[in-house]
Amino acid sequence: MVVNNAAPVADAGADQTANEGSEVDFIGSFSDAGTEDTHTVTWDFADGRGLGGFPHERPVQEGDESTATTQSATHTYNDDGEYTATFTVTDNDGAVSSDELTVKVNNVAPTITNLTGEDEIKEGDAVNFSATATDPGDDTLTYTWNFGDDSEPVTGTDAIHIYKDNGNYTVTLTVTDEDGGTASQTLDVTIANVAPSFREINGKTTVNEGEGVNYPSSVTLRVLK
Repeated sequence: MVVNNAAPVADAGADQTANEGSEVDFIGSFSDAGTEDTHTVTWDFADGRGLGGFPHERPVQEGDESTATTQSATHTYNDDGEYTATFTVTDNDGAVSSDELTVKVNNVAPTITNLTGEDEIKEGDAVNFSATATDPGDDTLTYTWNFGDDSEPVTGTDAIHIYKDNGNYTVTLTVTDEDGGTASQTLDVTIANVAPSFREINGKTTVNEGEGVNYPSSVTLRVLK
């Protein structure tokens, strides 16, 4: 009598939803009519990455139930999107069974971790600002600075700005990831007034009382508000 091998039956489990940067637990199971068969299971997470950088594969461990065993794995998706993960079971006779599940990975907005400016700022001075932000995904981040004085916004992790008048201003930093997620943080700055001063006056310095004084056209007067 010839007994033909029967392939195992794989079950990847239910579809899942997760956030990028968070661990996802996979629990697959299978059954096999061949109670004496040994098995190897493979998880392919469909993002080019597996445990240790490769698809996760291991033989069924000692103590596993060969006829109906559960094989788990944990994986972190580093970008949002929809992925089809595949659970594959191969018995020692080469018979293969696969099952798929869908993982919907949501984008997560970046987080601003540091925002700094300068103290004792005077009008007309160049002010330095800097910031850092993190994102759980492999996203490119854009930093946009609004200085609160009707000037044009600028981009970059660092920024330099000159306030032309004294007063209180609110600096707003917005960090945007490539999927449209945003985070904003504000910084209040106070710009001190600078008293006006004479830079230079050229002209006659000694005159008689009652005598008029004429200053040439080269007279230079600079007044700072």
